Amino acid sequence: MAEDNALMTAAETMLAETSRAGSEAREAVERVAQEQAERVATGVTEVTKMSQQAFDALVASSRVTAKAVEAVNAELVAFSKRHYEEGVAAAKDALHARSLSELLEKQSRHQKAVLEDGVDEIVRLNDLLSGAMVDAFAPLSDRMQAAARIGRS
Repeated sequence: MAEDNALMTAAETMLAETSRAGSEAREAVERVAQEQAERVATGVTEVTKMSQQAFDALVASSRVTAKAVEAVNAELVAFSKRHYEEGVAAAKDALHARSLSELLEKQSRHQKAVLEDGVDEIVRLNDLLSGAMVDAFAPLSDRMQAAARIGRS
């Protein structure tokens, strides 16, 4: 009987220790699972935030690009109008030429002015487009640099 009591006590002790060890293991697994879930949630939040920032950068870049297209269009319309009006004025002036040499001189001056105006227009458009490209890529460049910093960490 004493032996039965000792075996019973040993079995109860072993059961209690096994139960305690199982509870500790369950708690450890739950703690690790909770930590992993928090890391995943943080990761999802960061990815969502980065995606929103990338989208915002794309929208900002698109707005700058749209404004640049409008500015280029306005510049080209103004150039075309000016070129047409100057051509009409040159044609009227040519009608008043008194000799062939005067006509050729007027035509030569007009062609020189057209060429200079065309070169000036190309320079204006180049400056406009260069500035627009820098401005349009700035938000995207910022996002790419931020992604690179995250990738390095």
